[in-house]
This record gives sequence, structure tokens and C-alpha cells, in this order.
Amino acid sequence: MTSGGRMRVVSIDFGTAFAKAASATRPFDGARPRKPEVLAVGRHAGWSSEYLVPSAILLVGKQVHFGAKALATPLPPGREVLQSFKLLLGAGELDGLLDSRPAKKIDPDAAFTYRDLITLYFAYLIDLVELSLGGVDLTHGEGGWAVRYTRPGWFSQQTDGDHGAIVSLLQAGKGVLTSLGSGFWQSPLPYERARHALDTVPVDDRMCIEAGAFEATAVASCYLAENGPSRCFVILDIGAGTTDLGAYIFSSTDAGHGKIIASRSTLRVAGDDIDRALMNLLVDAAVEMRTARARSLLWRSLIPNIRAYKQQLFETGELHLKQPDGATLSCTLKQLTQSVEYKSIMKAIAGAYRDLVNATAVEAAAHGQKEIIAVAVGGGACLPTIQELVETLRLKHKIGYRQTKELQDWMADMPDSDNVARNFSQLAVVIGAVIAPQSLLILREQGRPGPPPLLSPTDR
Repeated sequence: MTSGGRMRVVSIDFGTAFAKAASATRPFDGARPRKPEVLAVGRHAGWSSEYLVPSAILLVGKQVHFGAKALATPLPPGREVLQSFKLLLGAGELDGLLDSRPAKKIDPDAAFTYRDLITLYFAYLIDLVELSLGGVDLTHGEGGWAVRYTRPGWFSQQTDGDHGAIVSLLQAGKGVLTSLGSGFWQSPLPYERARHALDTVPVDDRMCIEAGAFEATAVASCYLAENGPSRCFVILDIGAGTTDLGAYIFSSTDAGHGKIIASRSTLRVAGDDIDRALMNLLVDAAVEMRTARARSLLWRSLIPNIRAYKQQLFETGELHLKQPDGATLSCTLKQLTQSVEYKSIMKAIAGAYRDLVNATAVEAAAHGQKEIIAVAVGGGACLPTIQELVETLRLKHKIGYRQTKELQDWMADMPDSDNVARNFSQLAVVIGAVIAPQSLLILREQGRPGPPPLLSPTDR
């Protein structure tokens, strides 16, 4: 997979709702990677979207179900699928959290820790990545592959060791995959096999984990032009579990050396909170369901399809769901956007975004910038309230401001470029992570030693 003095880079975006992956080619001289390609991990997983894989694990019948198969398996009463474990990776003090156990509604047998379950999911995801690359092995030294990951929060003094913890999880995932074999997830994985693989995983490094990228930084990297004009960006990335914000100025002489300016933050309000607000409205509309058990059963029945319901609501302005007993649950877009929960979510996001843009305006003017370019991505970027916020924001300072939805010229050369362009808001993070210059990766941002030196063709 290497030729002419080049190596390959893979990025993995471990999303709250969906995971994604991309690859690119990097010259051995250390220049930023080029020719990105989004990997069809969803196609290999049997999911409806070829680029997305559900971030889900289900423990039932002393067996582990992964991804699409986890969501397709009927849930026993009182049980839940584990889906938002990505949020642990941005919480700080990872080791303590990873060694805790999920709630009984997720793992009633107390068979696994969060560390175990994330390791198993990483084994599943790495297998899908390797299959999408044509069956390659990402093991360090095999074909010159380097791996990057994305993270929903900023590293700080309190979370300085988290990079090592995430690297350990990825390496353990690769070890478990080696033990279980490719395609182990095609059938439910018995607890005994999972436990044996977890307990016997080797401790040596198996992949070259180059570094991580903050999600908003990765999005900004999509808009860096080689030797392009100086530009100032603000990024609003509304995912399922977090909303990430960042502001950047990139010089005209070296797009790889951007100055991170103003505030950069992660909010714990995002798409999942809007899902819950909608579910609460629908449950409240079921006035005939008076008992707590009936309302709980209705809540659980809504979970698997709530994102599709939300999309339908925003597209048509109303939602009507026929129930097994013949009753119909109805909700309008106005009811959702006027609800206390929805207004609270949007107030938090809008306040953080306005603060970021106004703080950025001061720094941008001081650096000779004439305008701020706003980019909104993530599953929540299409929400009318968010579009209105980003498009109509008024600044306190005299500097230009505009939203851009433009895609870069190089994207036209990507495989399946039309499909990628249609889904760019969901794929921007993983594309940006794989082509980001090393100066913008997490290790570089904290002034710590950078990624391992690149191998030259003669070193391989």
C-alpha cells in the first residue's frame, strides 16, 4: 500500500450515533495527506448508509451484538442498547470511568466494564475499516499505515493522559480482532469468547496510532487550501452527543500552521437532547396511557426510529405515528420548537456560538482579517433554528461575517464525490481528520512530542 515514497493514513470518527472512517495518501516528506476517500464501513456492516456504522452494542442472552445487528435485535423488557459510550472518551480522567460498569439495564450480568465494551466495539470497527480497505492489516509495519482518531473535547492538564488511554483502547481492539478473527461479529458473540479475547489480548503495540484531532479542528482542515489566502473560520459541529465549537486563523504562507484563537469548547447538549425532547412530546400526547409501565413501553418503542421521526418532522412540519392499538400519536414542528426543552437546548448552543464569534471578531481584526467564515456541520446543522442562527448572526464588531456551504475543489476528485457531497455535514469530521496537517493534531496542540517519525521507504 506504499509506493513512490508515500504512506497511507486512516482516520476513525467514533461518533455518538454513528462511526465513520476515511483514508488518504501522505508523502514521506511529512506534507499533509492528500486524495482522501471515505470508507464504506456501513456497506460491510449491512447498514442502510454505506458510510455510517451505528455506535451500538447490545448484551442479551449472554451474547454480544454489534452495530446494525444490535439495533435490529428485539429488546427484552427493561433493557437498553449501549449507544452513547463515545461520550466517555471526552469526559476526562478516563481510566476511572473505563473501569466502571454499565447500569443493569445494559449489562444485567455485570459481565463487562466500559473498557471491555469499548474495546470490543473498536475490534468490530477496525475490522470494518480493514475490510473497506480491501482486507489490509493495519498492524504497525505492515504496509506503512498510520491511524488517527477524533475526539469530542479538548485535552487539558486534567486529561493529559487521555491520549494514552485512547491509544490503549485502540491497540487492545486490534488485539481482540486478531484473536477473534475477521467477521467475528457476523453472529452474536458468546460471552465466553469475548471474555477470553479480552483477557488474553497482547500488550504490545499493534498499530501506528499517529495522533488525535479535535472534531472542530478536523472540520476546519477541510477548508485549508495549499498556499491559499489567509482566512478566519468559526466551526459549529452539532453531533448526536456533543456540540463542538472552534475558531481558527490560517496564514497565507503555510496552511498547516493555523493559529487557534478565541474560545474553543464542547457542550453536552446536542442531537440526542432534541431526540429526547421529541420523545417526551410524543409520550405526553399519549393521554390514554395512564400507567408508568405503559408510558415506559412507549418510550422504548420510540427509541430505534426516533432519528427518522425527527427528520420527517423537520421535513414535513408534522408527525403522525400509528400505534399497534390503532391510536395515532401526533406532533407538529411548532410544538417541538416551542417546547421548554427545545428552547433550552437552542439557547445553550446559540449563546456559546455568539460568544465564540464575537470573541473571534476581536482577534480576527487584530490579525488583519476582513471577514469571519462560518461553517456548520454535524447531524444538527440542518435544523432550521441552527441555520437561522448561523445565517443571520449580527456581530458586535465591524468585521465581515458569512456562512459558507461551499465544498472544496479537491472534493470533486474523491471517489463517489456526489454522494460524499450530499452527506458532507456528517462526513466532514472524518475527512478533515485524515487530511489535517500534523500541526493541528491533538499532540501538537498541547506542545507535547508529536506523532512518531515517518518511515522512509528504506526503513520499511
